[in-house]
Amino acid sequence: MSPRLRFVLRRLALTIPVLFVMSVIIFLIIRLVPGDPVRTMLGFRATPANVAQVRAQLHLDDPLWTQYRDWITGVLHGQFGQDFISKAPLSELLA
Repeated sequence: MSPRLRFVLRRLALTIPVLFVMSVIIFLIIRLVPGDPVRTMLGFRATPANVAQVRAQLHLDDPLWTQYRDWITGVLHGQFGQDFISKAPLSELLA
């Protein structure tokens, strides 16, 4: 095996753990921002029932590892979620 091919293969193999660590960091930054995103979305007049319903719809009640699994699966499939205002898929808005 040539040194160039070995170098390229080694670099490709190193990208997998780097991408994994970066995805965990990005996910944690998104999830650990102070404040409740549901209360921000619904405003000050939100009832506890409304907050609980939206948290269940967005799967924010799930364990953190389940949220990460669902998030990374969606990212790998090009599904980045929906815009909260227009309800359009973000993949279409980004395109």
